[in-house]
Amino acid sequence: MKPLKETAVLLLIANPVDVLTYFAHSYSGLPATQVIGSGTFLDSTRLRGKLAGEVGVAASSIDAWVLGEHGESQIVSFCIDGGLICRNRAAIRCDMIDGC
Repeated sequence: MKPLKETAVLLLIANPVDVLTYFAHSYSGLPATQVIGSGTFLDSTRLRGKLAGEVGVAASSIDAWVLGEHGESQIVSFCIDGGLICRNRAAIRCDMIDGC
C-alpha cells in the first residue's frame, strides 16, 4: 500500500468496513486519524433507494441513515419527503426492509 504521502487520508466505503479499515491502517502506515471507514454509507444509499421505490418519491426526498456497526446491531433512522412520513425518526431493523 506504500508509498503514500504522510498527509494522505484514506476513506473506505466498503463492507466489511471494520476488517478492511483495520488492514488499510495496518498496511498504510498512516495514523488512525487518517484512515476512515464508513460501510454504513453503502447501506444508507441502498435504504434510500428502497424506501423511494416503496413510497413513490425521489430518493433525494428521503433523509435516511443506517447507523451503528454493520450487521444485526445497526438501526435505521429516516424521514421521507421533508418529514411528511417522519414519525419521531423511527428506528427499525434493516432486515425488516426487503433488499436492504
